[in-house]
Amino acid sequence: MNTDLRNALLATAFALGTIVLLAVVAIQYA
Repeated sequence: MNTDLRNALLATAFALGTIVLLAVVAIQYA
């Protein structure tokens, strides 16, 4: 697999995971 593509996918997954985590925390403390 292309290293650049893999890094982009990992960065995207990390960003989505962070957004979801923040959303869950925000909902719990809303």
